[in-house]
Amino acid sequence: MTRARRWLLAFAVSGIVMAAQSPLSAEESAVVGYLEGYAGDSGNYAIDRNNDRKGACPRQGICAATDREGLHPLTPLYAEDRIVFCSDEGAVTVLLADGDRQTLKPKAGEHCLSVENRRKEPRNLWDVLLLNLARSFGMGGSGDLVMARVKGEDDDAPSLPMLFHRRPRVVAGERDFSVAWAGGKAPFEVRVLRKDDGAVVLERSGLAERHLPPAKAALAPGRYGLTVTDAKAASATVSFSAVDAGKLPQPPTGLVPEGFPPEIRRLAESAWIAQQADGRWMLEAYLRASAGDRDYQPAQALRATLRLGEVPGP
Repeated sequence: MTRARRWLLAFAVSGIVMAAQSPLSAEESAVVGYLEGYAGDSGNYAIDRNNDRKGACPRQGICAATDREGLHPLTPLYAEDRIVFCSDEGAVTVLLADGDRQTLKPKAGEHCLSVENRRKEPRNLWDVLLLNLARSFGMGGSGDLVMARVKGEDDDAPSLPMLFHRRPRVVAGERDFSVAWAGGKAPFEVRVLRKDDGAVVLERSGLAERHLPPAKAALAPGRYGLTVTDAKAASATVSFSAVDAGKLPQPPTGLVPEGFPPEIRRLAESAWIAQQADGRWMLEAYLRASAGDRDYQPAQALRATLRLGEVPGP
């Protein structure tokens, strides 16, 4: 079984089905929340795992270590964990297991702060799924899975690893087109050209982030060129095809149990599509994961992984 299929089973079966049918196990209940976001550079923070809460703050040693565990969105946090602030400023937001949020900020003489443990199971299905996804993405996965700026990424030219396959495809039609890339210095410009006649079907400039928010594009069947250019005039260009919807692989029946919200179904189906044909449909999966509520945390995690041309896996 491929790593991609293992991830799909972990999400679609272990996450959705387990969440619907049974309470959290003792091991799972040790997760008291997950990292939702942080201010500034991830290098200003670290995680102190399994501390006894009685020792002195190991700030100096942890922050000086080159192999310390940094912060990544959706990283699961346990009752024994502390967030270490390597500077005197900053803020970390944690979504607790009961669905409420906790904001941690350093205080005078306090740079190691504990996550609040309310010892409650998640209050609804959504939080169970989020915590399950946090376990799948946050531990043992790619160190590049981030939704904040990657340190040093400004120094690299733009690249489009999401379209690494030599024949990427999307479904033709009037689409809300979106794409994400790695590297480059803002602001960015994105242009989509139809190769048959050179017509510009989509163009946006002044983009501050490494993604194009959904924008209308008429993608008739055919070949297209996609170019991302950064502030240094460095660019990346790839080609993709728009094809009839009948060529898109269809997710198996029962991938998501009946009655689940459309957001869950769309995410699971997007992940499945990304796995097909060695990644040929990864851009299509990204378009689908960009629909609906873009602030939905599991969708953000999937998009962050697709941005780097990776099929997520534990």
